[in-house]
Amino acid sequence: MYEAPGPHILIILLKMDCHSKRVTQECPRPVSTTPPGPKSELPQNLADTIIIGKLAGVQAYLSKNRGAIYTESTIAIEEVISTQQPFPAGNNQTLSVGTSIVIVHDGGAIRLNSGAVFTQKVLGSGHQLEKGGEYLFFLRSLKSLNAYGCSKAWSLTGGTVAAVSSDDLARAANHTSIYQGMSVSDFLPVARSLKASLIHQ
Repeated sequence: MYEAPGPHILIILLKMDCHSKRVTQECPRPVSTTPPGPKSELPQNLADTIIIGKLAGVQAYLSKNRGAIYTESTIAIEEVISTQQPFPAGNNQTLSVGTSIVIVHDGGAIRLNSGAVFTQKVLGSGHQLEKGGEYLFFLRSLKSLNAYGCSKAWSLTGGTVAAVSSDDLARAANHTSIYQGMSVSDFLPVARSLKASLIHQ
């Protein structure tokens, strides 16, 4: 039970009691990974990496003060379309088919020792990602966390392109989306022509 990264994605940096090594700060400090509001359907300007991959696993973490949750999603890379970056943190790894990366986003659900389920959702985050689902991801490297933030994703599962982000879902509902419902075979040449062009400040 977790939400896909969306237009208002924030990464919560906390010292965790769940053994996550990505987060080390003592107090909550939200860091926006993408500008809020609607974006183009294929926002290559908001990505330093564009890949196709499958959601291989999800792990949610509860903050030390039990006031917030963030989620790490493991993505198995199937195709690297465009990248400006080596693997985050400069650890001599490169993005390639058969390797995995981690996407970090706020929100998720975790079961407490009492058995209660603590859920935190992000308004406007769009559809949740499905484990085993195949997606086109527009990513931004977060070197300090050895991970990525997600600016946008499109589902490629089942041979048909489907919106994930809330702005694309709105376009689909209004019948103004160019790509919603397109066959993956027709969509892939478009996707493969994209160039990640995010400029880090």
